[in-house]
Amino acid sequence: MSAVFLIASLLQGTTGFGFGMLPMALLPFLMSVRYASVLVAMLAVFNAAYLVWSLRKSIPWGVLFRLLIGSVVGLPLGVYLLKAAPESFIKRIVGVMVIVYSVYHVVNQRRRDKKAKLLPLWWSYPTGAVAGSLAGAANVAGPPLIFYLYSQPLGRDVLRSALASYFLVASFAKSGLSIAVGLAEWSMIAYAVVLPFIWIGAKIGLELGTRLNRDMFANVVLVTLAILGIILVVKG
Repeated sequence: MSAVFLIASLLQGTTGFGFGMLPMALLPFLMSVRYASVLVAMLAVFNAAYLVWSLRKSIPWGVLFRLLIGSVVGLPLGVYLLKAAPESFIKRIVGVMVIVYSVYHVVNQRRRDKKAKLLPLWWSYPTGAVAGSLAGAANVAGPPLIFYLYSQPLGRDVLRSALASYFLVASFAKSGLSIAVGLAEWSMIAYAVVLPFIWIGAKIGLELGTRLNRDMFANVVLVTLAILGIILVVKG
């Protein structure tokens, strides 16, 4: 499990996404999807907090605020789905989101040379709501956020800081809601073992993010995720 979170935090630090998608694509094969969802959210708080502090000078406060307003509606709905929906449904949500983002990333790379379509600012509100519901249910808020943020004229560090800041607030809120509705299962041993790996992965990822070809790294991970996503959708 530590290796999963090491790679997830490395991916998040390098590209700005992945801390939720990678563990949620793998952990349901090892444990209850509900337990995995809450565990990932609680650990994401620590990972995102480190990234936000490191990238704090690049946070786009206006964009972030609008996304978070939308998530006020989506997060409680997502946590309700996590508690009430069948596990197979949650697994399929994860699988579909992983596949959707993998396909989107490939298409987006092919269009990289073309001018991206600038989405209007009001899109940030429904984007935040959809991302919040996906975060609350399965920690896969990345695809709608990336779809919106990549349409904006934002630099690499601004993108990474916006994603990390959203994930920090959303993961913290989800953790609180999960505790309130009785979904949280505490395991201090798990946290004690995993947290150092998260810190190491995030630290290395931040450094690699300025040097490594992030698309090449992301492609390798996304191909693997897409295969896992298909398995999750089929098996449920």
